[in-house]
Amino acid sequence: MTGYVLVLVVLILGGVIATMGDRIGTRVGKARLSLFNLRPKKTAVLVTILTGILISGSTLLLLFLTDRQLRTGLFRLEKIQEQLRTSQREQGQAEAELQAAQQEKQQAELELSAAQTRQTQAQQRLDQINRSLEQSQRRQQQISTQLKQTEQSLDESQRRFQQVNERLQAVSRQEETLRGTLNQLTTERQRLAVELTQAQERLGALEDQRSQLETEIRSLRISQGQLSLALRQGAVAIQAGQILAIRVVNQVTNPTAARQAVDQVLLQANQEVQRLITTVPGRPPGNRNGLVIQITQTEVNRLVERIADGRNYVIRIQSAANYLVGEPKARIYADADLNRAVFPANEVVAAVTVNLTANIDNSLLLERLDFLLTASNFRARQAGVLADPLTGTVGQFSPASVAQFIEDLRQYRGNVDILAVTSRTIYTAGPLSLELVVVQNNQVLLRIGIE
Repeated sequence: MTGYVLVLVVLILGGVIATMGDRIGTRVGKARLSLFNLRPKKTAVLVTILTGILISGSTLLLLFLTDRQLRTGLFRLEKIQEQLRTSQREQGQAEAELQAAQQEKQQAELELSAAQTRQTQAQQRLDQINRSLEQSQRRQQQISTQLKQTEQSLDESQRRFQQVNERLQAVSRQEETLRGTLNQLTTERQRLAVELTQAQERLGALEDQRSQLETEIRSLRISQGQLSLALRQGAVAIQAGQILAIRVVNQVTNPTAARQAVDQVLLQANQEVQRLITTVPGRPPGNRNGLVIQITQTEVNRLVERIADGRNYVIRIQSAANYLVGEPKARIYADADLNRAVFPANEVVAAVTVNLTANIDNSLLLERLDFLLTASNFRARQAGVLADPLTGTVGQFSPASVAQFIEDLRQYRGNVDILAVTSRTIYTAGPLSLELVVVQNNQVLLRIGIE
């Protein structure tokens, strides 16, 4: 309706302006007016042209003022066409995306159908699982009943296991002790092998000295009266193999120092031999400043070379034969062993078990302790600890300490293990330093040193 009104207004306005232009042209022609120095006829034509321009301009102005779409279409036509083309392309893409979405929709519908099928199958399996669960619950109740019975049996088994475990720990301790003993025996075997080699070397030297000794024995002249008196009294002063002197040398590397150490131990042995054989019953003491021991220079040199290697050694001087009181000379031989660690600290050397009661006799306790200490002494000697040349033992134990230990032990009751434990590292040179440890149910009740 608006378009029709607009066309009608344009027609009316064109007619009015044309009429006015015609009248203006006529009046200008009649008046013979001249504009811009033009002839009146050309002036009339110019007026007519201006009138036409006015008609066209007023028409366009009216259209622009009254129709916004016309203004937009005239001035923004190219941009609108570009937007139209862009919209068409986007519409094509949207249609392609719509087609892809439709395909995805179809695929989703297929997957939905498959999922529904799987859901149905899962529901069927769930029903089956529920039935199985009910059966499992019934079985669980049965198992719970059996479990209670099993727990009762397990408690009983645990009590038995604890008893067995306690016995196993005791056996383990014995096993560790035996393993330590085995290691010591292995080390002792190696040491004995070395000593055997050394003994074989000494045997060769002794064979060389045999003829010399026989000559020396024949050359010894002891008065018949002195020999008879010594034999009647049974005065064997020195026995074959008796240790006459012991000395420990530590890390000697200088041959001069090694020679001094050997000379000192030989001097100690010479003094011991003088004390034992040069005093004849019924006679005043003889000269104790002379040399009464006999050893070859080869043996002395070999001993010096052996101890000069920087290690720790124990030098022993021993008698080569039996000698009577009054004999002027004594043949000796020297030996050097490594002063090795035989027992580490806190090593169990021996053990005994005692049942302590209120009326236990002290003599029984003393007997068991004597057995323990004797066993410790024997094992130490077997392991390589050198015995004292006078007592023949590897350690001395204080009677007062033993008496105090027995007194303290009487305050306990029941079966106890008495362990002889090394209080420090024990070397070949000794002595054997022990502590007595009382153990009951893996608990230490008493500990005392008896060295």
